[in-house]
Amino acid sequence: MQLTILLLWSSLPLTLLVARDLWPWRRSASVRLMFALAVGTAGWCLSYSFEILARTESAKVLWATAQYPFMAILPVAWLGLALTLWRHGRAPAKALLFGIALVPALTQPLVWTNDWHHLVWRGHSLEALGPLSLLRVEHGPAFWVFNIYCLVVIGAGLLLLCVLAFTNRTMTVSQRVALVLAAALPAVGNLLYTLRIGPLPGLDLTPLAFVLSAVAAGHATRGSGFLNIVLMARDMVLEQLPEAVFVLDRADMVVDANHRARELAGGARFRAGLPLSTLWPELPLDWDSRLRHEGSFGVESGPADARRHFSVRVMPLDRGDGAGSGSVVIATDITEEERSRRELEQARAAAEAGSQAKSRFLATMSHEIRTPMNGILGMAQLIAADAKDPDTRSHVTAIIESGENLLAVLSDVIDVAQAESGTLALTRAPFDIRALLAGLQSRYSGTAAAKGLLLECHVDAGVPAELMGDARRVEQILANLVGNAVKFTSAGRVSVQVRAEHEAGAEASLVCTVADTGVGMPAAEVGRIFSLFHQVDASHARNAGGSGLGLAIVRHLSGLMGGEVSVQSKQGIGSVFTLRLPLQLP
Repeated sequence: MQLTILLLWSSLPLTLLVARDLWPWRRSASVRLMFALAVGTAGWCLSYSFEILARTESAKVLWATAQYPFMAILPVAWLGLALTLWRHGRAPAKALLFGIALVPALTQPLVWTNDWHHLVWRGHSLEALGPLSLLRVEHGPAFWVFNIYCLVVIGAGLLLLCVLAFTNRTMTVSQRVALVLAAALPAVGNLLYTLRIGPLPGLDLTPLAFVLSAVAAGHATRGSGFLNIVLMARDMVLEQLPEAVFVLDRADMVVDANHRARELAGGARFRAGLPLSTLWPELPLDWDSRLRHEGSFGVESGPADARRHFSVRVMPLDRGDGAGSGSVVIATDITEEERSRRELEQARAAAEAGSQAKSRFLATMSHEIRTPMNGILGMAQLIAADAKDPDTRSHVTAIIESGENLLAVLSDVIDVAQAESGTLALTRAPFDIRALLAGLQSRYSGTAAAKGLLLECHVDAGVPAELMGDARRVEQILANLVGNAVKFTSAGRVSVQVRAEHEAGAEASLVCTVADTGVGMPAAEVGRIFSLFHQVDASHARNAGGSGLGLAIVRHLSGLMGGEVSVQSKQGIGSVFTLRLPLQLP
């Protein structure tokens, strides 16, 4: 009897040893269920030992009643553990575990209220056994339901574990035998107690059988890696990561590191238990403060002729109660990315320098060509004024028109070059939009009349008489839009409307629309019409002339003034260009 008491009490230190060994993996579902199994077994053993040692019948009944909550844990823990191992570390659904616990849970209130209904046991008495006495119980129907249910559930779990063990080729013969014993011992112990056979009839050996069963199951599963399969997978992935991963405790000491981290922090000289700043001296001086907050920063490491660049990320570990448990530091080697980034920056700088050089060259050459061209046009105009012969006057007029077209192209080239080089500047002075529009109408009315077009210009009465801005650039934008409308319209009209959309304080938003009944554009071309050198139809461009620069200049100038230009067009019907410009009031 004394040996039985000692064996029952041994369940407590055994439980503590199991908890200590498995504590590092306490987040694993299988380990949590092992904890539950250990608690249930130890609680049952201790309660039963106190029942044996109790002197009075009422005290024995009280300790017998106290065993039932621990007994109720066992079926849930056993089957839950078996299912978790069967599912390779994934815990079963909580609803399933609650379902398994339903019968044991419903039995608890019946146990504590047995004196009212006698469903768990109908009566009890004391039976002498050496110097001690045992509580002899006449079991009722609720006990048999609870007992049979627990045996079936536990048996199913252990049978599932046996099947899993015998399908795992890594287990030894001793491990397979141990797992079979783990499945058989609880049933044998309960059978001996129920039938009152064995060396000590009346003594319930089921708690001891569960202790031995847990030990056997632990031995069977330890070498197979069942309990730590999730952790093994995690460690395998962690070791193969290209990133260096350090795990730091609350004192900022390195407690774990993967293979890449050990190489980074000294290779064979790596030692756990040291500060990371000691193992990796290239860390910044304010490293200790960076550990307190999640974030990323860069670190250069290695000898001068083989420097490596790392992106270091710090992730503090929080247990959920606000107290930090340590941190995880992940260092990613970004040397190749940094080299590629520098090469891209150098290539971009070289491209920008080449573009600026090209733009300066174009601007310079355009100016150089423009000067003699102005001289040619001036002389041609003098010849035209003095020419008496109509043929001569016609030829000189053609020279003047061609020269003016060439000057227009040179002006566009200069504007594009200045836009690309960032040297296109704006002036700010008061101007009259009505006078500006009247000048445009006068300039293009002759061309429009020659094509039989009606050119209409209208300014709403709500537009302020004076606005502040760059009148020359506003005129250039409108001239491009009106010129294109006249150029690509063969019949109908060209309409220019100007209105003030709103006034707020010292600013007015000017809205100018240029509508025509010309050839229009396909929907696919609308988004590209403002690109450099883009022309919708080359045949129209050959007939009407143009370089494909005008609308690109319009978009750049409107953007430079804080405005925007848009277009709506239908092929064969016409186009509507809308210009919005924020202009100041004088």
